[in-house]
Amino acid sequence: MGQKTYDFIVVGSGSAGGVLAHRLSESPSVSVLLIEAGPDFTTFDSLPDELKYSNTQYAFREGATYDWGYSATASERHSNMSVPRARVMGGCTSHNGPGPMFYRGVPEDFDNWANLGNTEWSFEKVLPYFIKLEKQDDIDSPFHGTNGPIKVRRHLKKDWLPFQEAGFQAFLDLGFPEHDDVNHPGYTGAAPRTHNEIDGVRQGTLLSYINPIRYRPNLTILSDTLVTRINFEGKRAIGVQAEKRGENLTFEAGEILISAGAVATPQLLMVSGIGPPEQLNENGIDVIHPLIGVGQNLRDHIQFPTITYEPRENLVLDPLAPRQQNQISYTATDSPLRNDIVITPVSFAVDLKKSGPMTPIGVGFSVILYLAKSSGTLRINSPDIRKSPIMDFKYLEDPFDLMRVREAVRICLELGAQAQVSKLIKARISPNDDVLSTDRSLNDWLLRTGSTSYHQAGTCKMGPNSDEFAVVDQFCRVHGLDGLRVVDASIMPDVVRANTNASTLMIGEKAADIIKSGIK
Repeated sequence: MGQKTYDFIVVGSGSAGGVLAHRLSESPSVSVLLIEAGPDFTTFDSLPDELKYSNTQYAFREGATYDWGYSATASERHSNMSVPRARVMGGCTSHNGPGPMFYRGVPEDFDNWANLGNTEWSFEKVLPYFIKLEKQDDIDSPFHGTNGPIKVRRHLKKDWLPFQEAGFQAFLDLGFPEHDDVNHPGYTGAAPRTHNEIDGVRQGTLLSYINPIRYRPNLTILSDTLVTRINFEGKRAIGVQAEKRGENLTFEAGEILISAGAVATPQLLMVSGIGPPEQLNENGIDVIHPLIGVGQNLRDHIQFPTITYEPRENLVLDPLAPRQQNQISYTATDSPLRNDIVITPVSFAVDLKKSGPMTPIGVGFSVILYLAKSSGTLRINSPDIRKSPIMDFKYLEDPFDLMRVREAVRICLELGAQAQVSKLIKARISPNDDVLSTDRSLNDWLLRTGSTSYHQAGTCKMGPNSDEFAVVDQFCRVHGLDGLRVVDASIMPDVVRANTNASTLMIGEKAADIIKSGIK
């Protein structure tokens, strides 16, 4: 290995970690070690197709090669939910899909973070980083960047599949306004989806941030290396323990940056002695520093099986074509939360839990609750980082969440009855009439079938010392400790009203500037 001491160690190469490695190593005088538990692919040609092409969806199905294989409790009626999380260079940016969506969230998301005491994270202060990271040349807007590492495009109308065209027209027929940019601060209504893929190829941190600079002399990249513990001297983090192909390794650094994601980051903190003392004691772990918020506040977007219809014979279903090319975002009835529901036409519905070839079972509409009242927990059940944590998402425990989703399902039924959609479908496959007959039966179906949108966040929330559940401050420093920061989606006080990839890239960009500014 040679060098064992660095200025910075970055644990995790995903949306934030890949950005940190790129930006911090821009200074030739700074040494950076990037550690990834999964395999690396140093060239585009070496990438397996399931990682290269997003529409295949194989990469995040149950039993996928480059996945941690987590499972969790979704709700009181759904106790064995698959939770895909990538184990590969580039993290979840290397296996998200179908067609990785690139949404920022609404300005209120970030202003709410600021109102909680994180004044550096208002929309005004994060917008420059969204602009910095993206390269979008299909729209002329001051809210978009054209020189960033991440290539971004919209699904233009000329490319829409027939069911996407019909679904969009149904949105308009029901009175939803039309917009051309889901990332405009004032967006609401029907719009083309924005994605970070070019010709079907994911534009994640591996291709966009890591591979272009991987041979910088001051950057060391270790793949297939599992960080098992953070090492401390008193209250200062000084390095990490790791394992690579059975060999135990120790690395030291001036600062340790944990970017392992909203599942692995709190788990690593806890097995290292940082977290709720009761949990640590139960697992025989010495308490380095008590922080009761570690693993609490598990946030996510719950999604539901497609409201599925049997297509007519003239509608061709291609499982390798884009599944979702447009959407509506709207505010549920009596909700104070703007754009808290998303509905999108689905060009073909499949069972993602099944292995093997993906056989389309129909077309339909998908529902996602973008800002739930309910939140869950993540706990450890072993001092061994290799043992999966226990996650309980507690979906739909708040009646307001159930009410909003019931309304969305019924809007989907109205969409299915619109002229442009009805001429493409024969009959509804799911849910059946019995499920839809009462609120109670629909609630039961929602609780049994609701599942993750793969957008975990919040388990190491950002906030001031006055918040007993805050794990890091607004400069990403772990409260009560020196030399340790968390930089990933786990620091979000609440999940954004969008897919989390873009916002987590932004977190990486902003945190890199914070660190480079010398704030200790």
